[in-house]
Amino acid sequence: MLYLVRVDGEPWVKMGLTTQSIWRRLCHGLHGNQHPVQLCNRLEWSNLTLLGLWQGGRAEELQLQSALPPHTGEFWPLEQADALMEELGKLVVIPLPPRPEQPPVSIHDLPANKLPCCTGSAGFRCFKCDKTFAKFHHLKQHRQSHSGVKVACACGTEVVKRNLKRHKDSGSCRAFGASSSSQLAP
Repeated sequence: MLYLVRVDGEPWVKMGLTTQSIWRRLCHGLHGNQHPVQLCNRLEWSNLTLLGLWQGGRAEELQLQSALPPHTGEFWPLEQADALMEELGKLVVIPLPPRPEQPPVSIHDLPANKLPCCTGSAGFRCFKCDKTFAKFHHLKQHRQSHSGVKVACACGTEVVKRNLKRHKDSGSCRAFGASSSSQLAP
């Protein structure tokens, strides 16, 4: 389902997608989402007001974002809220469930998911190579690179096999430029 949330006291709204209960999605706040700097430390449960819910999935979310591009991440200035509501109005409305007095999950039961700008940790550190990641799932994905089957790229860099195409398309590959991805062999 798609949701629209207003950040109380700030001229911003966020539209997003969730597959879980909306209150469970919002219970730990929105600090882990890319957001305008004015919203740092203002994205807690207590500062969020749910404006609406609609039936929809990733395709509808992407379609809406292409019709009305967000300012930062999934955040739009408040003056665009009416245009967002109009686009969302084309979908089936879901009645708003009553807001619980307290978040349905204790914030202490959830992993810290704040970006560094919101006084989150400096990041999640890989113990094998000391790289740091802003989000835990990025670290988890990175950890697989330490145990994945590696292959040698034409530029001499060893890369996890499933990331070879991405490496060749990146600017860091010396053998292939980002513009030569159409010339790559499978």
